[in-house]
Amino acid sequence: MTRPNWTLQEAEAHLGAVLEAASHGEPQTITLHGGASVVVVATHDYARLNKSAPPAPAAPNFVDHLLAMPREPEGASEQEPTRLSLRDPGF
Repeated sequence: MTRPNWTLQEAEAHLGAVLEAASHGEPQTITLHGGASVVVVATHDYARLNKSAPPAPAAPNFVDHLLAMPREPEGASEQEPTRLSLRDPGF
């Protein structure tokens, strides 16, 4: 059994062992700067995990976002725009 955790340098030096263990169903974690960075898994495991993951919700595009805004009711009277007075900044 191969160890499941590798530093990046160790994984580069022993890439064959990392790939061999992953292809036999043993996920291999490669760390970068002391933290887990990537996990190497077999193709069939990845396909199984990817299939069971819920699909990401589709984000609406900008046009759909604008069209979803509330509309004025039919026959609504136009309001007079508010008049704003400018103040003297004093300089």
